[in-house]
Amino acid sequence: MQIGASYMLQVTLVLGCGRAPSPHVDTQVSLEFSTNHGLTWHLVQEACLPGMPSCPELMAPSIYHPSEFTRWRRVTLPLPHKTWSSATRFRWIQSYYALVDEWALDDIYIGQQCPAMCHGHGWCNHGTCRSV
Repeated sequence: MQIGASYMLQVTLVLGCGRAPSPHVDTQVSLEFSTNHGLTWHLVQEACLPGMPSCPELMAPSIYHPSEFTRWRRVTLPLPHKTWSSATRFRWIQSYYALVDEWALDDIYIGQQCPAMCHGHGWCNHGTCRSV
């Protein structure tokens, strides 16, 4: 899909669906993108931690852990310049899993940003905020 300046991604996510994740296994889900038809994949948002000189602000990576998403929770990300292309692909991927490791996505929006990213409330729909 075409991604450019002022684009964002918004989704609701739940991991585990009420069950405990597999013990001793990293069951996190990562949001990745590709601009070369899926030949290579990269995190949409890399970690930006204290002490990293290239970081303008602190940011967690686009990696989601079951302990943070035991219930449906909204994720809103501005799409960085590295994701911009005429053929960007996105994927959510879990590297390790067992039968008990379920997760789900809903309400996926990828498009023009809403004013102030809806202030963290409501949903963006073609550049306008709609309340929940």
